[in-house]
This record gives sequence, C-alpha cells and structure tokens, in this order.
Amino acid sequence: MRTLVVGVGNDDRGDDGLGPLAARLLGDRLAGGRPGGPPPHLEVVDWTGDPLGLLDRWDGVDRLVLIDAVVSGAPPGTTRRFGPDAPFARTSEASTHGLGLAEALALGRALGRLPERIEVWGIEGVEFAAGAPLTPAVAEAVLALVARLGEELGGVAPGPAPQAD
Repeated sequence: MRTLVVGVGNDDRGDDGLGPLAARLLGDRLAGGRPGGPPPHLEVVDWTGDPLGLLDRWDGVDRLVLIDAVVSGAPPGTTRRFGPDAPFARTSEASTHGLGLAEALALGRALGRLPERIEVWGIEGVEFAAGAPLTPAVAEAVLALVARLGEELGGVAPGPAPQAD
C-alpha cells in the first residue's frame, strides 16, 4: 500500500508552519539512517504551495495523511484526526493558502481523484503573524504527533523525541 504524508503550511507564518515542520521531522524519523530516506512505500513531503496542487501529487496513492494547522477555538496544541468529510475546513480561517485542504479534497472528490484512505491531522494554532515562531504548545504537539505517526507508519519506536527548531 502506497502512503503519502503531506505537511501543509507556511514556515514563515507562526503556527501555520507546523505541517511542513512535522513532515520534515517525520521524514527524518522514518528514514532512521536508511540511505534514500523512508521505506519505498512511504513518501513524506512538506507542502508550502497551494493545496490544489496536491491533486496531482496524491495520484496513485492508497493512503493519504495530511497535517495542517486548524483554528476551532480549542486550546493551542490540541490535536485531532479528521476524515475527509469532517469540518476541518476551519483551516482556511488562519490559512495563508489561496484555498484550503477542504477545498482541495472537495475538488478531488468531485473529480473522482481521492485516495482510498484519507486522514487529516489538525493541530490547533493561535499565532499566524508573518515571522512569528511556533507557539510552545504547538511545537510540543508537533513532536508528539511525529512520534505517534513514526510508530504507526514506520514501526519506529517512540525513543528520543525529535527536536523542533
């Protein structure tokens, strides 16, 4: 089963950078010193472009795992897993993307171009100003999610936690 993990966001916009950071840390964790990176059935990318561009990226993928910042009013760092139909569209309230993941998934559904399995991991963000760093609660949540996904996707034991920048 081919799996694609995509961390979506903008590294220069505070908590919006959590997706790309999570993808980079997860990719390093799953590579585990293997030349060439994660196992061949698993690809991890950080995506800073328009989420609509993901339609081509996920072609031929059986399982899609998306990581992005959400704004729902929950405490910062709250992490939730959504299916493709869940109301995680609130990402667009804080998103610096032209369109959000909800719109990309809706278009993929309308075109019959969605992977068989989709999960969206949303981490509650609060700071999205240009040049702002990740808030501490969000940085901790990213590290916890990377450890969880590393174990789930690649059988990587929790071990030492990765370090956020």
